[in-house]
Amino acid sequence: MTTGTAGTTARLYHQQMIHYLRKALVFGDEGVAKTVGIVPDGALLLKPLSGVFVNVAFDDSGTDVLDIGPSTNDDLWMTDGDLSSIAFVALDEAVTMLVSGDSTVIATYTGQNNNAAAGAAVVVIAYVPNNDL
Repeated sequence: MTTGTAGTTARLYHQQMIHYLRKALVFGDEGVAKTVGIVPDGALLLKPLSGVFVNVAFDDSGTDVLDIGPSTNDDLWMTDGDLSSIAFVALDEAVTMLVSGDSTVIATYTGQNNNAAAGAAVVVIAYVPNNDL
């Protein structure tokens, strides 16, 4: 895919619009650091529009939580987001909205007792790329 940026796989479309990454997640992904995608250097993270849409509640007998962040700090943007009920759970911890360097975003689901039999969600990361270049 052409990104408009030499040497990167981050998404950067040439129009003035909100960009996003989207990745499905299910209960069977427990403990797996799923790659959501790559946010390009200089992008502005849209925190209120980013998070996880829980479509089927996760049902571990303990807690069901999700961490989201760049691969360098995998819970920088969301720590222990609750997946136990159908809802949209927004990013809760992104301290800065400016992304420094192309950032691979990962999401990791953890069930406290490793016995979930149901759960489906979609992680969405919305951002505005730095196209003022």
